[in-house]
Order: sequence, then C-alpha cells, then structure tokens
Amino acid sequence: MIDDRDGSCSSFVAYNNEVGSKSVMTLCPTYLATADDGDRAGTLIHEGSHGTAGLETDDVAYEFERLINFLMPKDALNNADSYTVFVRNLDTPGSEQIGPKENDEFAGMANPAEEQAVERIVAFVERWLDSASSEVASL
Repeated sequence: MIDDRDGSCSSFVAYNNEVGSKSVMTLCPTYLATADDGDRAGTLIHEGSHGTAGLETDDVAYEFERLINFLMPKDALNNADSYTVFVRNLDTPGSEQIGPKENDEFAGMANPAEEQAVERIVAFVERWLDSASSEVASL
C-alpha cells in the first residue's frame, strides 16, 4: 500500500499496522526513491517482521544503535532489525556492522571492570532519548 493518510511518511520510509491477515505495510515516497536494492529489501524484511503472525517484532534496537550489541537473546528475537541484519549477513557474510559506525572511547572514565557497564548504560540512554524524540515529533 502506498498511502499517507496519517502523515507518518514525514517520519518513516515505511511502516506496518496490524498483524497477520490484517497486516498492512505502507511504503512511503522515500522508500520508492531509495536507489539501493539492499536498503529496500532490508526495509521490507524489517516491516514484514512486525506484521508476521507468530513473530510480531518490535523496534527494540536499530542496527546502528549501541543497544543492539547488548540485547539478550529474547529481546534480539523480538527485534525487527535483528532479522534484517541476519538476512543481510546470510547474503554477504560479514557485510553488516552492528552498532554505531564509530566506537565509543571510555578509557579513563571508568575502571576496566566497569567499562562494559558504562557502555550498556550509554546504549540504553541513547535508545530512550531516540524514543522520546520520536514520540515528541509525532505530537
């Protein structure tokens, strides 16, 4: 479906409503303008996982966020971008970087035993801020 009655295309490339036989995926003009076949396929996998009965994923963490590196298996299996990254790496092994493009530097900010905990906290704060920003933008 290509439609934008609710105005969501101003914020998204595509989105999904409902699950199973009631599922409707909306492809926005920015999706159609995306030249990269891999990006378009990834969007279909991501949005399709939201509406697939029995899967019904959420957006727990996106592939470019710090949090994706800290997902527990249960959360990773409920995460739409986990499936996108999995399929892309099946197609071209090692092709998808998970997490931010640049590594954070925490040297000297915490002792070595605490660095992973600091990285995890920063990852959750980043996700919370992104979610809050998205919610405010939708008002």
